Amino acid sequence: MKCKITLNRGLKTVLGIVFSTMIGIAANAQAVIRVESVNTATDEISLINLGDATLDIGSYWLCLGPGSYVQVSNAAVGSTNLAPGENVSVAYNVDPVADGFSLFTTNSFSSSDPNILIDYVQWGAGNQPRVGQAVTAGRWDSASNFVSGESPYTFTGTATDFGSAFWASTQDIIRILSVNTGTDEIVLSNFGTTTVDIGSYWLCLGPGSYVQVSNAAVGSTNLAPGEDVSVAYNVDPVADGFSLFTTNSFGSSDPDILIDYIQWGAGNQPRVGQAVTAGRWDNVNSFVSGDSPYTFAGTATDFGSAFWNSTLGIDDFFESSVNIYPNPVNTELNINIQDESISELDLDIYDLSGRKVISQVINGGLINSIDLVSLRNGLYMLTISDGTNVVLSEKILKR
Repeated sequence: MKCKITLNRGLKTVLGIVFSTMIGIAANAQAVIRVESVNTATDEISLINLGDATLDIGSYWLCLGPGSYVQVSNAAVGSTNLAPGENVSVAYNVDPVADGFSLFTTNSFSSSDPNILIDYVQWGAGNQPRVGQAVTAGRWDSASNFVSGESPYTFTGTATDFGSAFWASTQDIIRILSVNTGTDEIVLSNFGTTTVDIGSYWLCLGPGSYVQVSNAAVGSTNLAPGEDVSVAYNVDPVADGFSLFTTNSFGSSDPDILIDYIQWGAGNQPRVGQAVTAGRWDNVNSFVSGDSPYTFAGTATDFGSAFWNSTLGIDDFFESSVNIYPNPVNTELNINIQDESISELDLDIYDLSGRKVISQVINGGLINSIDLVSLRNGLYMLTISDGTNVVLSEKILKR
């Protein structure tokens, strides 16, 4: 027996709209292939699909410069058919000192068409081969800009971000996180992207007053990204200046040796002139005022008195028992401010380069949820301010 189903005109119209919408969504989906990371030590490059459609990139080309190129299918270690969010490693010999790397959809290597030259990164020095084409194509910011620091170099931006500001290197970034003159406790923190043992580093208050971190640390000096260690060091609670050195070259103004500085109570403390020359402090006369403990509220690249807080004027805020969780975090961060009288605080999250990646207004008396899905894994600095002063800062590890 045959059964005949007849659709009325209204239902046909509805189904037509549904099917058209589905087709439209499918048509708008696209793959966005980006260079995710470059490891010059292992000659490994990772490509990732940041789009919303699957694409086989086996026919794409890697290029370092004229005469140096290879097709992805011949260098890939794994499948080149990338679903959204998937990546593939490719083996390619690069110069660890300085080089520039292009990703092309075809072998038209002289093209500046952004549909052909789709991504670029250069490290170690500017003006690498193909950078002019990349700038013209909108795939790099400036011919002179490059990613500094040590490999691996990692892309930290979104699908539409291009240029040196959206790349991070593996760096040993050890910063002074807090100074408590009441307990003679100083906290050092790893703001970098790699584990580093700081036992050989030195603390210095001035000529003749120094100690190696390994001899003062209360805990392990082998710090993973985001980890801290406390060190015991007798400081002057009224006014003093504190330097952190990577070696015992205490007269140096090399920023790779004198890596951090803080002075409190009064300006012109010992070593401040060196710190200003090294770019580790803003001015010989500027200092952190108020009462200890003094807490660093900046990002990995911020230096100077403007990025330090004292307890002056923020006691009421801390009494509100702010709870930030979970940390490490995967997708959603919660900020619980119990004090209902607190309202319209500015919450900002910065990556290691100091770029603001999230900004949101939060309020007391409730749990404020912050969506971190769009952020790449890594270490970030969260700050909360009242419109004038930063009242809280905390490191957040996204996994």
